[in-house]
Amino acid sequence: MSMKIDSKKMVSSPRPQTTLNQSATASRGSKKVLDEIFVVIDHDLELIRDKLLEDQKKVDVVSIVGMGGIGKSTLASKVFNDGYVKHHFHVRVWVTISQTYDKRDVLTQILESILAQLDLKKYTDSELHEKVHKHLNLKKANDSLLRELVHENLMGKRYLIVIDDIWHIETWDNLKVFFPHDNIGSRILLTSRQTKVAKHQIQMD
Repeated sequence: MSMKIDSKKMVSSPRPQTTLNQSATASRGSKKVLDEIFVVIDHDLELIRDKLLEDQKKVDVVSIVGMGGIGKSTLASKVFNDGYVKHHFHVRVWVTISQTYDKRDVLTQILESILAQLDLKKYTDSELHEKVHKHLNLKKANDSLLRELVHENLMGKRYLIVIDDIWHIETWDNLKVFFPHDNIGSRILLTSRQTKVAKHQIQMD
């Protein structure tokens, strides 16, 4: 098994990874295998974290690619919850896609997560009322309004969007237009089983 990490500027060669079914029956042997797995994950965590935190102003997309069950989501979760990452980004959003993709449901999840992280104290009463009103009617919003709300609430903020388990190029093409192309170092992290998605994801325009 192997895991590949791609971005616009970085491609790490796939490395052989030890799997649980290769572990020895003895507890000592099992512990050694687990240690090797976690060493690989920790190494990749640092690699991805450095990429997300690097001094590049344009929106950058990083992908973690590999077959099911090798720890892509676990690695992405460790990155997402890393202390340096939390401190660096103003807004962090995690959304899982899978094969049963529903754009409205995904965008609603993204927007609800963004709104939950807003510092509401910075808004005047009238602005807050308008935002809450839009939020309460989110389920009735059309795609155009959803796009407007996502843009509005991400604009001017350094954001990290994790899109976990994305299967199809079309899904990425549908979603990427909702994220503002700012110049403050925002990042998008994808996990996928499909190499073709990773190769296609570098296109943000």
